[in-house]
Amino acid sequence: MWDALQKRGHRVFETGSLALTQLAGQVDIVTCFGVIEHVEDPATLVRDCYKLLAPGGALYLQTDNLRDILMLTEAKHFSRFFYRTAHNWYFLPEKPRDW
Repeated sequence: MWDALQKRGHRVFETGSLALTQLAGQVDIVTCFGVIEHVEDPATLVRDCYKLLAPGGALYLQTDNLRDILMLTEAKHFSRFFYRTAHNWYFLPEKPRDW
């Protein structure tokens, strides 16, 4: 996959830290889809993404949450396939009461 991206002119980094050393404050758009629920420290991920952004840049972050359609439909066989067990974090739209 990296080769294909590089052939199309994209710069690819093994870690976010490496990207920060070379691109801090220079990136117009940062996308992060299906990642934050897997990292050890989600707050650091978000901070690092914002450090990459140029003035006026945008971060587009997507994550699964416990109120998605699969959880709300109570599908007959879904309880046997709870794919979220691989996630370190589960996010909801509202702030928890104990924060």
